[in-house]
Amino acid sequence: MMKNTKEQGSILLFITAVMAIAILMAAGMYVLSTTSLLGQPSSFLGEKAGYLAESGYRFLASEFLNATTLEEKLNRLENLNETSFYLKKDGSFTLYIYPYFYRIQRIQGRRLFLTVPGTLPQNLNLPSRGTIKIKNSFYTYRNPRKLNEHTIRIRTNRKVEENIGDIVCMVFYPSFPQTIRDGSTLTIAGDSRELSCFPDRNGLIEINGKNYFYHFKKQGSVLLTNIRSEDKKPFIIHITPFTPIILKPTLKIESKGTIGSPLKISKKISYFIPITNLNLSEEGSTQTIPLSDEPGGQDTFQDLSNWNTIGGSQYVDVTTSIGTSHGQTDKVVSFIDPNPWPWRKNRYFLLFKPNSEIENYWKEHEKLLTYTAQVKIGWGHHLNYAATGICFRWHKAAYDYEGYGASFIIYNRRSNFSDGIPMGLKPPNQAKKLLIVLWKRENGNFQWIAYKDIHADAKMIGSSWVSSGILEDLSSLFVRVEEKRINGQKVNDIKIFYGDASLDPSEPHIGDKLYNNTNRLAYNPTFSKISKGKILWPLWDLSKWEQDKDFFTLVDNVPVSINPQPTPSQSYWVINPYSGASLLSDGITIRVSDFISPEGDSFYPQNEFERPEIALHCFGYLPGYWFQEFVSFFDFAIALGADSETNIQNIAFGTVY
Repeated sequence: MMKNTKEQGSILLFITAVMAIAILMAAGMYVLSTTSLLGQPSSFLGEKAGYLAESGYRFLASEFLNATTLEEKLNRLENLNETSFYLKKDGSFTLYIYPYFYRIQRIQGRRLFLTVPGTLPQNLNLPSRGTIKIKNSFYTYRNPRKLNEHTIRIRTNRKVEENIGDIVCMVFYPSFPQTIRDGSTLTIAGDSRELSCFPDRNGLIEINGKNYFYHFKKQGSVLLTNIRSEDKKPFIIHITPFTPIILKPTLKIESKGTIGSPLKISKKISYFIPITNLNLSEEGSTQTIPLSDEPGGQDTFQDLSNWNTIGGSQYVDVTTSIGTSHGQTDKVVSFIDPNPWPWRKNRYFLLFKPNSEIENYWKEHEKLLTYTAQVKIGWGHHLNYAATGICFRWHKAAYDYEGYGASFIIYNRRSNFSDGIPMGLKPPNQAKKLLIVLWKRENGNFQWIAYKDIHADAKMIGSSWVSSGILEDLSSLFVRVEEKRINGQKVNDIKIFYGDASLDPSEPHIGDKLYNNTNRLAYNPTFSKISKGKILWPLWDLSKWEQDKDFFTLVDNVPVSINPQPTPSQSYWVINPYSGASLLSDGITIRVSDFISPEGDSFYPQNEFERPEIALHCFGYLPGYWFQEFVSFFDFAIALGADSETNIQNIAFGTVY
């Protein structure tokens, strides 16, 4: 039996069918595979938490579909919001519902009280003036006020002659005359307030009486990208600044699955789902519209492509909570499209949010901090020169931030500043080549420490799909830093790995037992439909490198080839003799000691921004999205410690500011 926790506390659901449904649907899920940082015995707990989250979504969908009237449907949404359900063995799911439409709660003259069947979207900030549509009537409003998490009040230009419970939709207007075709971008007048009114992606809008979907929203004014018709047919429409754009009812549904006791692991998934048809019967008929995935039918919630954004899974926001005491929610946002949120010019560093797991590991290991960080990177189609990657041992000093960095770099000329890359990051005589560069920033100055030319690695040069830049889209970069004491002094031993993705199943990606050659399996992102998209890690014990684990190439002092052999007379992992670094005898490990983890009692200073420890960086001339000159990051993840047995390690995901 189902009860609402807001009234009677948590409930125990003695059902296993929901889990079974989730397991059957797991192939279509975008859930990052993870295990506990504290060594939970079962490596599948993270996936089970994801299955529970998916179960919650399916359960809500079933409740919504089985309601017989519109009023009952919306009431069920409201009753299920912020409700938790428990299975027998320490498993639960909790539902959160954020509608992007409103209902009339109360009318007082020209004052209109609006409520939602759930919770108001978290970042909602209504414009001070705007337009709404109720049934077939348009009203202008002003002075919106949020009364609580469920209710807002507006003042309309005239008395509202409508009924309690009627659906209220927001209305917007184009910035200028536009011709919209299949796949076009629609520009709406407004700023961040208007932008907050739209679902992040997969929204449904009405123009001239017909429904259209958009891919995702963007700032500047408000851009709705990749417009496509509900009936999936090509179209062309002409609109003016007086053409109303009606935002149709859409829900953001979040479901959090939790498993484990006493240590709990949680996963949260999010869907943006347009309610394409709120009428349950044809006009003048008592017959219910049959369930179907066709336009105009009541959605069965089975064909996920109804809500998918172009080219990827609809899961867009995954939260992993690890442990019971670290007091914060770690979060990774992995964007579906390879280029939705570019970094802009002059924004160089994206800082890692302080994480108690890092501090706890440091305390428990004699103030030695060892970890591996990874990220996948996308370059815009026309971006010719950039330096992008991971910063580590990153901290605030007198001259701004200092520490180390590892980058994919292509630069123009060493003395040419038009490429936007600091000269200190550019090894001499390597212009217009794809390099992996290890560098440091100290006293406000950049200095390259080591580099390897990987331009001969064909899989790293963009070719898999039309929009790929010079760097293959979704190429992955790994930094492994092992801190140790030698003769009482802390040092960092650094190894760097890289890999590539492939959305083309015909591309040859063959693994082998060599960790330093160009043969490797495709390391696809978590939202890929080609593979399951687990977060994977290079092995620590290279003697156990096997074909089924060969997703990565270790940067080594050998040529770039399928069968690399050392050449004593030539260096390939080239060390800057003025950097103070040394290449160890294994040819793969670089030892540095300029920056180490703290020696005091606390890992983080009073100001949490003073020691992010890890950051992402980007340098280059980046005019932005419209010029296809930008950089995006995906699947940022961190693994603490070392594990010699497996390449699926204990991992945490982190928020970058």
